[in-house]
Amino acid sequence: MRFMKLLAALLLFVGTASARAEPAQFNLVGPMLRASVTRGSVTLPISEVPNLQAGDRLVIGADLPDTQSQRYLLVAGLLREVTNPPPKAWFSSFKTWTRKGGDGLKLTVPAGARQLVIFLAPETGGDFSTIVSAVRGRPGAFIRTVQELNQASLDRSRLDSFLAAIRNGAASGAARIEKLSPLLARSLAIKFEASCLDKSPSQQAACLMQDQNALVLNDSHSRSITDALTGAPADLALQLSATPQAGLGYYSAYVGVVREVVRILGSFGTAQYQYIPALVTRRGDGMSLLLNATPSFTNPRSVLVSAMPAIENATPPPLRAASKAAICAAQPGLVLPVEGAPLVYATAYTHDMALRVRTRDGQTVELPATADPEKGGMTVDMKNFVAGSYDNAIDAVLHGIWGFDGFDGPGFKLQNAVGATWRLATGEDPSLVAGRDATIKLEGTAPSCIETMALRDAAGGTKPVKWAMDDAGIVTVTVPMVAAASGPVTLLIGQYGQSEPVAMTLNVVVEKSSVDGLSYHAGDAAAVLTGRRLDQVSSVRMGDIEFTPQDMSRVAGADQLAIAITDPQRIASLAVGATKTARIKFANGRSTDIDVTVAPSRPGFMLVEKTIAPAAVSAGLAIVLKNRDAVPVDSVLTFSIRATGTTRFTGHEVVDVVAGPGLASVQLTPAGGLVVRDEAIGVATLDPAKAFTRSAFGPLRFRIVQDGVPGEWQPLATLVRLPVIEAVKCADERGPCMLSATGLYLIDAVANNAALAGAVSVPEGITSNRLAVPHPRIGRLYLRLHDDPASVAEILAR
Repeated sequence: MRFMKLLAALLLFVGTASARAEPAQFNLVGPMLRASVTRGSVTLPISEVPNLQAGDRLVIGADLPDTQSQRYLLVAGLLREVTNPPPKAWFSSFKTWTRKGGDGLKLTVPAGARQLVIFLAPETGGDFSTIVSAVRGRPGAFIRTVQELNQASLDRSRLDSFLAAIRNGAASGAARIEKLSPLLARSLAIKFEASCLDKSPSQQAACLMQDQNALVLNDSHSRSITDALTGAPADLALQLSATPQAGLGYYSAYVGVVREVVRILGSFGTAQYQYIPALVTRRGDGMSLLLNATPSFTNPRSVLVSAMPAIENATPPPLRAASKAAICAAQPGLVLPVEGAPLVYATAYTHDMALRVRTRDGQTVELPATADPEKGGMTVDMKNFVAGSYDNAIDAVLHGIWGFDGFDGPGFKLQNAVGATWRLATGEDPSLVAGRDATIKLEGTAPSCIETMALRDAAGGTKPVKWAMDDAGIVTVTVPMVAAASGPVTLLIGQYGQSEPVAMTLNVVVEKSSVDGLSYHAGDAAAVLTGRRLDQVSSVRMGDIEFTPQDMSRVAGADQLAIAITDPQRIASLAVGATKTARIKFANGRSTDIDVTVAPSRPGFMLVEKTIAPAAVSAGLAIVLKNRDAVPVDSVLTFSIRATGTTRFTGHEVVDVVAGPGLASVQLTPAGGLVVRDEAIGVATLDPAKAFTRSAFGPLRFRIVQDGVPGEWQPLATLVRLPVIEAVKCADERGPCMLSATGLYLIDAVANNAALAGAVSVPEGITSNRLAVPHPRIGRLYLRLHDDPASVAEILAR
């Protein structure tokens, strides 16, 4: 009963575009057809065939019960262009109530055919000729119907897979649902309502299954294998999916597709026949028909209309790695995170999948792989993986069969911990300070294979250690030193596939608290202490002015402790140049005194306005940056600065500008780059191409240095390096296109929608200048740039 309610909530479509009637669900189980396809010497069941080709030999029959009382005529019609009716010879029929002719209708796909439509018509005597006349009279309408029925069936398969997995997962409890739902959504391109996970465990599954947002998203791959005709009508379904009623692009074409199919077939109604659509769910050689209306066996009698796969060249699945991080080959239950082609998870079109790897001596090994949407990727059978035969770094490629055709999927970086070594990262101190937790960075040959970390003291006791790995493979380890004594300790690094952990010896030292200096600028709300073991500082007092310890950081092996002023009004009386004595107390009761000279107040400046002037001549196609703070490297940035408080421009200022993450820097002065309009306003001009190298990118910050006193760092803009898009060439009106560009490595992903749904990921470190991308939508493509991943850029692909 809950499943019926679920379908009522999710499968939204109406009988006509203008009516506001209750949507009809495809929840009526109709007849079962059976079909197989032979290409050359290979025969596949229909569930494994994503596309047909000229020369394919088909056998199509009806699997009707022995008690079937209504006689059905099975009719197959081949279609070509929308303005070119098919010849009568392209239609054939089979009387399902007889066994004459074997197991069913047999046909061979002729050259020039592009679609195949199947009819089940109640036997009336003139049924065959009536159907042939209807199709030949309006071939374009039936071409559209076949395309949309195929699309709706593929979308339905993804939705059914999602719902079935959620129902099964509900039996395992809330923790299972919480882990399962986002992986399913990514694998099957489903938008689920994340807020459902905030509900009580007993309500989570019901929420995910009933919420109307849990619908299939648009999938360019499924569109490409159903729209086989160049010059086909405009994609009404995608237009509908962008309307408020259809969720502004969040919903798939499913809603609009079925509405359009019902409208088209409704226009064929006669006194004798009415045509009703049938979605197809395929399993093995079976084709189960799902109906949204009860068939009629009196005039007008119902003719069931269903679709076979499009007749076109194979469109292999655009699989991509969902993560660029290295993966440990020995990790139990190895899963390769793969996305981009939900039909791989929702259909049987892919088979014989394997991960191809090479041993140290160059032999190729095939490791069987299976699509598992519940785990968010391809599970790999590693029983034939012998770790000792491989290097620490392994290049692996996923490949398989799509229908009748082989294809190569994405590549992965695997790591193998056999003989792995570990060392401290460059600049790390091998000595740990007793009394506080220490953070160290490690470099190793197989960081993804870390399973456990523990610290063993001199007495042999061990305690677990927390660690985290960044994208570059650097492992940050938090070593517990609060209760540690001086002397050597051992860090034990356990790795998947290795029986013994790697041991690293570290030295624990007892460091006495000491203060090197205290700096304070007049007008600041905080001062800075420098020294050793400043975590032991309990209070700082300068006369009747009290400071409270705040955040501490390590800089060049020393501590820097920010201390905030408890009462800012008391500090206002301190004159620049005044010398005071500060008393620092430590947690152990010890104290020390240090002299402090009040430094000049920091200059006060604020950003007023900025203007980004693009290059006079831009090579290639124009790239429109949606982020107004983005500064292309070949542009010129002009920004104005206002002096605040008592600060005034004197003409002796320096504007420091830095670009992260490499902190490339440049100084703008009145001698070059800075114009002082008057004592209140200065205008700075930055030409990034001249100021920085091509390796500089990311957040830009600036500060004013006046008379040697630096002001506070302030955000300025985001420096972005742009590729040169030379061309986007498409072979037809629907299929994928080829993007040519210099600097493709500066792009992270390409899509034909601003939400970047179904985006093509650009391989990390790509050096070629060509990339297969989705077909532009309304002539536009959208980019996620490496230097500004939080926003979207747009190109007009003409």
